[in-house]
Amino acid sequence: MSTETRKAIARRWFEEGWAGRLELAPEIFAPHFTSGGKPAGPEKSRQNVLAYRAGFPDLKAVVDRQVAEGDWVTTSFTAQGTHLNAFYGVPATGKPVKGSGVAVWRFEGDQVVESWAVFDDLAVLRDIGALSFSR
Repeated sequence: MSTETRKAIARRWFEEGWAGRLELAPEIFAPHFTSGGKPAGPEKSRQNVLAYRAGFPDLKAVVDRQVAEGDWVTTSFTAQGTHLNAFYGVPATGKPVKGSGVAVWRFEGDQVVESWAVFDDLAVLRDIGALSFSR
């Protein structure tokens, strides 16, 4: 499988999966998928999206850039939405939020088997007023 095909699969999850197409999780993530070195399976990715979309129902992720080499794809992305329901215990504020992240995925064939990712949750918490600090 080409690196361009792997990049397209990753892009599909960020643009479609994070938009709510959770039925894609078992197609994109292998049953033995790990996240941060821990067993996760496709369900963990599905649950992650559900948790964020619960607080930000209009959540959208945009792929900013991708780099691929061999079985690895790195995706830099920006997520934004409106805080319409409680998130991390913070009641809805109606405020727009924006955060960035990077995901490094390893593929076996056409499925993701390993993920190492970071997301700027602090920016999101600051945007909804849970933290006070400036960028």
